[in-house]
Amino acid sequence: MKKLIIPLFLLSSALAGCATAAREDKVMLRDKAPLLTLESTRSVDDYIGCLNPKLVAIRPPVTLMRDGKATVLRMTSFAQPVLVVEVTPSSAGSTGIVLRSRFDNALGVSASVKAAQECR
Repeated sequence: MKKLIIPLFLLSSALAGCATAAREDKVMLRDKAPLLTLESTRSVDDYIGCLNPKLVAIRPPVTLMRDGKATVLRMTSFAQPVLVVEVTPSSAGSTGIVLRSRFDNALGVSASVKAAQECR
């Protein structure tokens, strides 16, 4: 019986890790093609400082998350992500911006794209 428990535990742990990665991709809308990809000369903090209030004015709530390599602004509706903006510093000193949306024509998407371009 003990010989069966350990492999089952390891298998369930491995599957849980896959589920977590898949859930993160869904929350970050990584299965959607980017609506906008930009480079900015601003720092990550400066860019977020410019974009965050504009997104809040378009459609609150907007949440800010940092995952170590990227800073993410997420616009949600009914606890589901509608718009995700990933802001990542590059080695050249610039900042990479990727904007994804659950729906191409969702309320506020075109205004969000415009705001992202203005803050560049």
